[in-house]
Amino acid sequence: MHKPHNNAFYKYFDDYPYTKYEKARIIGARAEQIAHGSPIFVDPGGIIDPIEIAKIEFEKGVCPITVEKERKIKQTKENLLKIKKVM
Repeated sequence: MHKPHNNAFYKYFDDYPYTKYEKARIIGARAEQIAHGSPIFVDPGGIIDPIEIAKIEFEKGVCPITVEKERKIKQTKENLLKIKKVM
């Protein structure tokens, strides 16, 4: 999945899981890379379908693709204090 960040601000956002659309995009992009000869980061165990291999990589957290996006957070006093401490 994604690399852990040292910054507390990013750790706060890492608690949110990928949406089904992001997951589909990640797996599809990785499957295309695998189909074009990119190295595989898991033991496929006889599986030759790039989509299935990409799903296994995603589930094991070794897929080298991630999604970066801006996330909306509620402007509560607690959340704003967390952000101010980081900045």
